[in-house]
Amino acid sequence: MVEIDPQAHSASDALPLVFLPGTLCDGRMFGPLLDRLSLTDRAVSHGGYIGARSIDEAIGDLLQTIPPRAILFGFSLGGILALALARAAPDRIAAMILSNSTARPVDPVMHRDRRGEVESVRAEGMIAHVQTLLPRYLMDPSAIHHAELILSMATVSADRFADQTELALSRPDARPWLQTLGMPVLVIGGGQDGINPPAVQIEMADALPASTLVLIERSGHFTPLEQPEVVASHVATWLGQVDAMNISTIKERQR
Repeated sequence: MVEIDPQAHSASDALPLVFLPGTLCDGRMFGPLLDRLSLTDRAVSHGGYIGARSIDEAIGDLLQTIPPRAILFGFSLGGILALALARAAPDRIAAMILSNSTARPVDPVMHRDRRGEVESVRAEGMIAHVQTLLPRYLMDPSAIHHAELILSMATVSADRFADQTELALSRPDARPWLQTLGMPVLVIGGGQDGINPPAVQIEMADALPASTLVLIERSGHFTPLEQPEVVASHVATWLGQVDAMNISTIKERQR
């Protein structure tokens, strides 16, 4: 177990914030949201899992790079990884934001189809594949600036996509142990998310002991990209509450 120095936050009351992107995404995914958040006193970083082909492998990589104690912001697959990190090292994860994510595993009957998508990408190219997914990703697929960013992030190799596919398929069913995660969790969902719909967000929020649920209308799967101002408002309020709790905890330890 990592020992937390009670003076570690003396220079700043704000816990570090680590962003975890989703499949075929990178740090640019969070750009519009970060532009609307005031985080000048908070350390911000982006966690990576390049090359990891299983949840356990990704957890091992991330635990080597994230701060000793942090808040995670996981989008989609990044939220799945955040849940796994919180279970593996709860002393390291002070709080979590789970955006458009899920605690459910991939149905085994879908594994062949998911791997078939990789073969399609090898044959037809990544951009052609992602273009077919835009109607599922965005509430308004004609939003050119959103679509262009998604397509730009997706310019990765088929091998990278294969790695991320195997990573996603390896995830366990997190629902049986959600109630063991006692840290504050902000669950964000899109009202029109066709991949991880509101029912999935409600399911997670109901099971997590210290959760706050926000369902944002007029957004699909990419809620932080589609509604950054609304998401930023909720995140800022929630972060303030988490920081206040953290300060109180530190003062108790110092007595």
